[in-house]
Amino acid sequence: AGWITPPPPQLLRMSALPLRKAIPLVLVCIALALGFSSWVYFGQQAQRIETRQILAVTTTLVARLQRRFELLLNEGNVAELQHTLATLNIDPHVQVAWFADERDRILAASIPELRGDLATPHYAEFATPLTASPLAGLLTQAHATPSGQIRITDDGAALLAFYPVPLPPVPGELHAARTGLLFVRSDLAQAIQVAR
Repeated sequence: AGWITPPPPQLLRMSALPLRKAIPLVLVCIALALGFSSWVYFGQQAQRIETRQILAVTTTLVARLQRRFELLLNEGNVAELQHTLATLNIDPHVQVAWFADERDRILAASIPELRGDLATPHYAEFATPLTASPLAGLLTQAHATPSGQIRITDDGAALLAFYPVPLPPVPGELHAARTGLLFVRSDLAQAIQVAR
């Protein structure tokens, strides 16, 4: 009464038959999963390398603009400053760029309608989303240090560059005490697509 009876041999053969067919299928699924995860991993590595390259190019571009703007401002040539920013419209990766003085007034911009506006409301429009670095702290840091700040937006879609530019000293000053700010927003997603 307490004995377990083994199943008939026909059931053993029938249950083993699908298992023989299932093993190759399981192995193929494992190989596909490993291949896909490798493809994703190497794709992410390639995107990181492309992002670093684009970051280096953007840093170089904005640093050159920073030096050029300092020279133009020392010469008092605001028209050439505006022309330089207007030519950035040719670059499809640059979405917007402007230069604001120490009073936060936009002196020159790649979008002509922004000239004369206060920069702060436009930072809210163009410099978001940035939750890792609060915008106010980033602007203060960019004004306080001679080197610029570059951040990637939280969604990974854009590079934001904040670079201080010393303004020429006013009469009676020995050294420039005022600092303007160069802001550039580049389309990172489009730049990565072009790089591929």
